[in-house]
Amino acid sequence: MRAINIDQLSQNLPTLSEQGKTKSAGNRIEVDLGQIGYTKLLGKGKVSQPLRIIVAQCSEMAASKISAAGGEIVLPKAPEASKEG
Repeated sequence: MRAINIDQLSQNLPTLSEQGKTKSAGNRIEVDLGQIGYTKLLGKGKVSQPLRIIVAQCSEMAASKISAAGGEIVLPKAPEASKEG
């Protein structure tokens, strides 16, 4: 598992944007942490803008900080949810 804190992610956003690793999602910046090698988002740091984070795991602290800033966390759906019936 590779984890990244909110503060590290915030510091890296300009670089990730330059590398084409972020997208605009309405008023949010979308980042797929899996694409850049991270599997978990941790809550150390401050969120200064609305973010849409796609990540396999997320701490409760990180989730509450992201949503308090107007963003959202997108977790993968459990495989059971996609059964055809």
